Amino acid sequence: MIDLLDDALKDLASSSYVDPASKLEELRAEEDRDYEKFVQSEPSSFAVDMLPEKRGEEEREILNVSFRNRGICHTGRLPSESRYNGILTESTKVGPDSFDRGTSRGQADKTTNENDLMRLVYDQDKRQECDVQLNMDYVDYFFLRQQEGWKMIVLPNDAEIETYMDDNNNPSLKGLIAFSLVTCSWGKCPGGDVREDGVNLNHVEIQVNGVKVSSTIAVQSLVFLRHDGGLYFQPNGGGRFEIDVRVLQSGSSIRFSSFVIW
Repeated sequence: MIDLLDDALKDLASSSYVDPASKLEELRAEEDRDYEKFVQSEPSSFAVDMLPEKRGEEEREILNVSFRNRGICHTGRLPSESRYNGILTESTKVGPDSFDRGTSRGQADKTTNENDLMRLVYDQDKRQECDVQLNMDYVDYFFLRQQEGWKMIVLPNDAEIETYMDDNNNPSLKGLIAFSLVTCSWGKCPGGDVREDGVNLNHVEIQVNGVKVSSTIAVQSLVFLRHDGGLYFQPNGGGRFEIDVRVLQSGSSIRFSSFVIW
């Protein structure tokens, strides 16, 4: 055993020294080259097949930007780093057991939202009431009822900027925005639940920094916003995108599970 250790030490001593800092820079440069190669490559046939059957220039632009650019996902889904670390809710409540859970759906149905922001809501009847949690996957959502009027989501929030938009990894947001809704169990949605075609059917109105969303483009479960001038929305003076929403259909509500911006 001693002879083996001596041989190992001799081999280690004779090996060339590698400076950790230099190696880190080398790996970063390699990663940057790989990322640039990925950005310049053509989307795979699998990605193209995700587009609607009627594929125009805007649909292909959505594919290129969403698959080739960094973005920020503002999601109520669990589990997620943004929920557990208080990034989404800008809260000091952190950790899988202590994060900000938002408002229960029962409470949201009975109380008035006095805040300008949409409430983050969870379905209490879908939570497990036991000490050992066997299920950690939940689709919480941003909830808005018709009687609440205009409410907003601001992308990105301060915590998202600090966490995801540092100098070394700036997503350079272009203003391409999409949302996803809560999926209905077995395709059976509750009465008055505004769905993905709500904008086109005039069931819901959406504005981004005061610019009206005139139509949407659905790609799988994501719904991309567009205005009369195209897909891209301009940031406000603070570099943010204020998404204002109101439900127009009487007695209805909408459940956004996520917003994504590139």
